[in-house]
Amino acid sequence: MSFAYLIAASRPCPMLAKMRGEAFALVAQDTDLWVYFRFCEGSVYTERSETESCMTEKGAEWLRWIYGLCGGSFVFSDVLLRHREGEEDFAKLVLKHIKENKVSVAQISAGLRLDLRCFYRMEM
Repeated sequence: MSFAYLIAASRPCPMLAKMRGEAFALVAQDTDLWVYFRFCEGSVYTERSETESCMTEKGAEWLRWIYGLCGGSFVFSDVLLRHREGEEDFAKLVLKHIKENKVSVAQISAGLRLDLRCFYRMEM
């Protein structure tokens, strides 16, 4: 099992792929969505349990910065990949959920609790 972060934005965000030491990879692109993925085992941005994560203060600042890069709201997931599941598989899952309107809305803040593998439209 691997932990990661997923971001789906309604416009390309090339700066996500250029962040020193924390770069995201573009893993999928649909008509009007760009899906970025980054493996992350640490607890700098979120503190994780087996089923949920809690946003740290640094994590909230990081998501606010990403909000600016993306030009507004974006879809975020704190990911726990299952056995033999790849980032492309999870990217397909987020695209399906977005098309089916199965995305919750959350306000960016420290202490925000997120269920692992769920999708949240992050707002300010």
